[in-house]
Amino acid sequence: MSDTDYAFAKGDVVRLRATPEIAGQVVSEEDWGGRYAVRLQGSIDVEWFEVEELEFVPLPPAVAAAMRAADSNVVQVDFTKRTKLTKTSKTGGAA
Repeated sequence: MSDTDYAFAKGDVVRLRATPEIAGQVVSEEDWGGRYAVRLQGSIDVEWFEVEELEFVPLPPAVAAAMRAADSNVVQVDFTKRTKLTKTSKTGGAA
């Protein structure tokens, strides 16, 4: 496995490899990604786990696509055409 196989970020949904029924959301990390604090599903308890103990929870394709669309703040711009920005221009708050 490469180093990127274990790259969890804050907010990722993970589960234990040995006990997949135990899942939660990553809330913090320490030791350069060697340990992760996970808020356990269905509670407010936070437990620390070694990176090797965790794996991503696969999301259904429809949910993953909806999350990617919601996170996008990219405004499509055609730089070959001159565009005038006005108050009603769709800029996503960038201009």
